Amino acid sequence: MNSHRIVPEWSDDDPRWSRTSLYDPPETDEADSGDVWDLPLPRADRRDLLDPRAWRAAEAALAADLARTAQAVGRLDEAVFRLGPGAIQRLAYREVEAMSRAEGVWLDRDRIGRSMLAAGGDPERARVLGRARWALRRLCTPPGAAGDLRRFLGLHEINGAGRDIEPGLPEVRPIGPAFEAAEADWRAALDRLGPAHPLTAALFGLRAWRLAGLSAPEDVIEAATGAGRAAALENRALPFVPLAPRGLSWGRGGAVENLLALWLAEIRDGALTSLAELERVALWQQRALAGVANLGGANPGRVISALAARPYATAEDLATAAGVSRDTAERLLPKLLARGLVREITGRGRFRLWAAGT
Repeated sequence: MNSHRIVPEWSDDDPRWSRTSLYDPPETDEADSGDVWDLPLPRADRRDLLDPRAWRAAEAALAADLARTAQAVGRLDEAVFRLGPGAIQRLAYREVEAMSRAEGVWLDRDRIGRSMLAAGGDPERARVLGRARWALRRLCTPPGAAGDLRRFLGLHEINGAGRDIEPGLPEVRPIGPAFEAAEADWRAALDRLGPAHPLTAALFGLRAWRLAGLSAPEDVIEAATGAGRAAALENRALPFVPLAPRGLSWGRGGAVENLLALWLAEIRDGALTSLAELERVALWQQRALAGVANLGGANPGRVISALAARPYATAEDLATAAGVSRDTAERLLPKLLARGLVREITGRGRFRLWAAGT
């Protein structure tokens, strides 16, 4: 597979601009094409998509939006820091659900949860579930740069060719030296951008990722996961910035300032709706604790608190977290289910998986 290489510098008279990319149709001899057009079809001018000057100008023009978005992300990061890893996992499930839908796959978070905890197989969706599991693991890793891309993408070398080691990840990508060249182009583009806010640099990196062809053209999850993590480099707890529920920026094109404005608006909206999601869990916990007050003892409250701290759990998980026996947890959960306080998402009599009834 040929790897598209990002042009280091942009110029109207640069002959390298004519280079064919992954997204351009194959060149044909006009005499052999069978179709002759009097005028060329209009094509979007992509020269400024990676022009650092255009991105710096857009960031300056949107300084107020950038500040508001950074503030919203900071509020969410602080909330996640207080609540712990369970809040990260809860928001990551929501984010991967939105990424899957952006690819046209209706994959709800309950199904992803069953897959992550091996609570019910789904052979027909093994590929998309494999990709969802990959994204969840990356989104739940502590904040930081992606580092080595082969490791980040789950690839390894076999006789000089990059291969997937996790089933379900995209099969069409540059391999071997072509992958290394594409990665080099991507990193060179990031270097050319220079100092920029992580929120801006993340979208720039997303555009560069696509133009370099690091993932299959139809892929959303890999590029979106990388961009979400890059945007959260200044966070101390939340490893990614959320774009759910909309996520239009993952695949939207257009002028740089318009792209950045949409990106910032979606992150701002994602942060605020994520805060609302965490607040719903807190309200559920209060309601559930009130709903079991007549059961007596501390064990019901302990199980409820354990379930509030994680998106999905087995009875064994809850027993360990709550400091009760497994038999106690298994006796309590059906009572909570009968009161409408919890959900059971496997529909089975054994090896069941539980979630808060928010």
